[in-house]
Amino acid sequence: MPEYFLYVLLNLLLIYVPRVVVIAYILRSGEPYDNRHPRLQQAKLTGLGARAQAAHENSIEMFALFAPSVIIAHLLGAPNYYLSLLSLTYFYGRLAYIIAYLANWHVLRSIIWTINFLNIVALYFIIPLNN
Repeated sequence: MPEYFLYVLLNLLLIYVPRVVVIAYILRSGEPYDNRHPRLQQAKLTGLGARAQAAHENSIEMFALFAPSVIIAHLLGAPNYYLSLLSLTYFYGRLAYIIAYLANWHVLRSIIWTINFLNIVALYFIIPLNN
């Protein structure tokens, strides 16, 4: 299996890192986790809990763009080196994005998001390199 597929898996797992923060934030508040209506409970979060929930949701949204771009580039014969490099860069970018979101570094977070989005776009531009 090419290593860039491992980065797809790692990005999938990374989606749930902020989710752990959300649940810990709820439990730390002394309130039990509401498994019947978790979205209502999460909508009431503030501060770190709200930022963690937003980071989780954004991670899901971006994964829906990233994973297909890697698969499409692979299927169309993009060079493995560039696929691996962009996938690895995207993973570390997402990690930095989550850290920036949790730390409330909003400007840095937006810059990282833009770089990650451009990284996804770049995956489509490496396809012709092999043809």
